[in-house]
Amino acid sequence: MIQKELGREPDPEKLPVDYEDLNDFNKDIVKIYNSMGSRVTEVGFIGKDYCILDYLLEVYDMPDQAFCIDLINMVDAHNIKASAREREKRGNSKNKK
Repeated sequence: MIQKELGREPDPEKLPVDYEDLNDFNKDIVKIYNSMGSRVTEVGFIGKDYCILDYLLEVYDMPDQAFCIDLINMVDAHNIKASAREREKRGNSKNKK
């Protein structure tokens, strides 16, 4: 852990949650998200392919499908932004050379 390497005691409130700590509903959301295809272009990750989302929601018998879609959209938006930041960092490091 970075905090320990820096000589600081990690704050349990700020630690990321492990998959095993998630409840069944959230584990299913992660499984659904990971089952969806990724759309990647020359610029990087541009989001998940939602073509099979309805099918996956039925397979996992998700109770509130609108809420599930909102959660999946939030995760997708986070990952798209993370990909863009990484792409920007790589571009900036190439420009410094």
